[in-house]
Amino acid sequence: MKQTFNGFLLVAILIACGCWVSAKYDPTWESLKEYNEAPEWFMDAKLGIYFHWGVYSVPAYGSEWYPRNMHLEKDSVYKHHVETYGDPSKFGYHDFVPMFKAEHFNADEWAELFKDAGARFAGPVAEHHDGFSMWDSKVNPWNAKDKGPKRDIVGEMEKAVRKQDMRFITSFHHAFNSQHAIQGYPTGYYTPKEGWPTASDDPELRLMYGHMPREEFLDRWKAKLAEVIDGYHPDIIWFDFVLGDIAEKTRQEFLAYYFNRANQWDKEVVVTYKGEDLPREVGIEDFEKGRLDHLTDYPWLTDDTISWGSWCYTEGLQVKSTQTVLHTLIDIVSKNGCLLLNISPKADGTIPENQKTVLLEMGDWLKVNGEAIYETRPWKIYGQGPTEMGKSGHFVGRIDYTGQDIRFTRSKDGKTVYAICLGWPEGQLVLDAVCVNTVGPDAKIQLLGSDEKVAYSLGSEGSLVIQPPQLSADKRPCQHAYVFKIEGFDLGSNLFALPDAVALTAEKAVLSGQQISLEESQKGRKNIGMWNNASESIHWLARIPKAGTYQLRGEFASAQGNVSLKIETDGQSVSFEVPGTANWSDGKMVKIGTMHFKKTGIYHVVLLTKKEESHKPVNVWQIQFAADSF
Repeated sequence: MKQTFNGFLLVAILIACGCWVSAKYDPTWESLKEYNEAPEWFMDAKLGIYFHWGVYSVPAYGSEWYPRNMHLEKDSVYKHHVETYGDPSKFGYHDFVPMFKAEHFNADEWAELFKDAGARFAGPVAEHHDGFSMWDSKVNPWNAKDKGPKRDIVGEMEKAVRKQDMRFITSFHHAFNSQHAIQGYPTGYYTPKEGWPTASDDPELRLMYGHMPREEFLDRWKAKLAEVIDGYHPDIIWFDFVLGDIAEKTRQEFLAYYFNRANQWDKEVVVTYKGEDLPREVGIEDFEKGRLDHLTDYPWLTDDTISWGSWCYTEGLQVKSTQTVLHTLIDIVSKNGCLLLNISPKADGTIPENQKTVLLEMGDWLKVNGEAIYETRPWKIYGQGPTEMGKSGHFVGRIDYTGQDIRFTRSKDGKTVYAICLGWPEGQLVLDAVCVNTVGPDAKIQLLGSDEKVAYSLGSEGSLVIQPPQLSADKRPCQHAYVFKIEGFDLGSNLFALPDAVALTAEKAVLSGQQISLEESQKGRKNIGMWNNASESIHWLARIPKAGTYQLRGEFASAQGNVSLKIETDGQSVSFEVPGTANWSDGKMVKIGTMHFKKTGIYHVVLLTKKEESHKPVNVWQIQFAADSF
């Protein structure tokens, strides 16, 4: 053992008092919330790669939870362990450590592979639940430099990742190592039993198995983080579940230390969390093997693995197809998320060929279509198509998309929209979720990676209709997903694709007056016409789905010139101008303004003339309320 408990306590005290760094941030939520939790580089990056690789890779059986499950006497892993290695009292988990040799590990080759796969950040699981540190630790004798590989895995990867011009991530799962009741687990990760190493008071063994007083564990938890922060300057520190079980004061002290160190380095760093383990204002929320089913106005993260099973390598591990992984990435990015993809190396330091194939095929796709992913922001809506998620959040299960499923992103300046088809579109591609306001003189649509001309037209509701080029599979620019780059259009979103939206159509209106009436335009759509009298008005009952501020717009035609109208509801009134149009049949979208609703409910909405003396006839197709922007 390299250091006594008093040494660990000193580390924790130094962190807590901020003696090591200038304290721009104090260990309070009020101060920590001043930190920018989502720097621009993170929002631009979209894809990272990390790896579950450690002592648990040696048995290559079950999952990375082998260290825990080998001590559960009713578990199949326990039976396998006893039959293969002996009872845990005779062959403990720590006995696997000398077998973890990593003899073929090459950090530069791994980092180059991650770069070729399209990752913008990469790094290792620094410590899993098992208590084995993958760096040159002075506070934990169970570390990769002193035992097992006898190499500083974190240090080698940090140098190699930065050499490839990627950001560096370290993940921490060690909050679950403590032997005390944690979120439904009676003893944390390891089960203590007399005669087993998990219950040993041996000065070293108790450190691996988390067999120590809670206060000592918290000091060690924090001291390990301080070592990695100071030794390797990670750009992202990722946390697994039960971070919230760490004392609030300890979490705050860690965050203040990390943020202050980053401030001293003049760099912006990121911390992730799950559930409610941290306030959203200080970190990026992560969803394990999942994602959201809706667009958010804040960035988030998904951690998912390249396989259908274990996070670490196991014999016979089934790997996902490139298409599955790519479609997951595209769906996540369209909703304002980023993907952290896990791979599963073997204990000897080799990455299986089937995993390499998926990574390199992802990279090939991104070389052609990366501009629709990197440095993008979500469009007004995330997409359209028949495939829906069964649930939102963690562990969403398998989702297979079709060529009718489309996801949207946009350039940061908003001038370019990307429509990403999750399969080759058969026949014309109708973007029902898109509403074309105007077509600029330089408007064009391009299939990324192809020089073939892409024709387009305008459909009903102002939708954009794309005619993909007729290309056989071997002539297409890529596989799995296809990107149409849309430039030179003033695009809005079709309200009907928005989750928190209200459409007040002509058919739903109650008309007040003698002449005003419902009619059918030349294009077969219903509109309100014959509104010649300023004393007449249009009424709707609108169900507002949630409290908040709504953007309003409407579809009108006024062939006799500009008309001044207003909308009234719930004591609010918004006035606006309808510009003159060339004819009565082509409705044009007009921005109306905003209204705020304090609660969900049914509201009486009235559209009427603002200035009776200047009223001109106007046709009305619809009024739209959207909680999202158009």
